[in-house]
Amino acid sequence: MDTRHKLHRQEGRKMKVDQLVQLYLRTGKLEGKTESTLTWYTRRLGQFERFLRERGHSMVVANLRL
Repeated sequence: MDTRHKLHRQEGRKMKVDQLVQLYLRTGKLEGKTESTLTWYTRRLGQFERFLRERGHSMVVANLRL
């Protein structure tokens, strides 16, 4: 595994839910998703973030478990 890939994996382990949501939304926009689709994603993912926060779950993606 090259150094760049290792660094990317390490950064990914620290990524928080809100950062991942923003990355997902930006990717959707770049892929040409409609504004209504992006609005729907924003609302639903915001609900998910609130759900995690209100129940005291970690906001670090790597710490989340199903």
